[in-house]
Amino acid sequence: MYLTACSIIVEYQSTAQTSVVIDFALPYFSLSVALTIIATVLITVRLMAGRRVVQKVLGTSHSAPYVSIAAMIIESAALYSIVGIFFIAFLATGNPGQNVLNPMVGQAMVRHPRSSSNFTLTLTGLGF
Repeated sequence: MYLTACSIIVEYQSTAQTSVVIDFALPYFSLSVALTIIATVLITVRLMAGRRVVQKVLGTSHSAPYVSIAAMIIESAALYSIVGIFFIAFLATGNPGQNVLNPMVGQAMVRHPRSSSNFTLTLTGLGF
């Protein structure tokens, strides 16, 4: 909920003509990337713990899907995390490279509709 509020404030702030400027972009992107990394690590740890239990009970052949699922989760979070970390570094230092990475951050975000089984990775802006 906090990230949604920060996102709305960042978008409003970028278009509003006001003399009061509070920079919400850096905290928003920092929290967003940090939350993505933490959630990915926690989900992966939980999957590997479940894999270990299945491996002890049913054998090695039945635990293989857990590794594939963990790899998919890590790969989907890696794109946004890597681009986001570089964007945060450029944003914090005031480097003009932030203008190049800003559209990429928006395109690398993984958005999911209300149903959690339908994930879509939007890469149209990157030329893929």
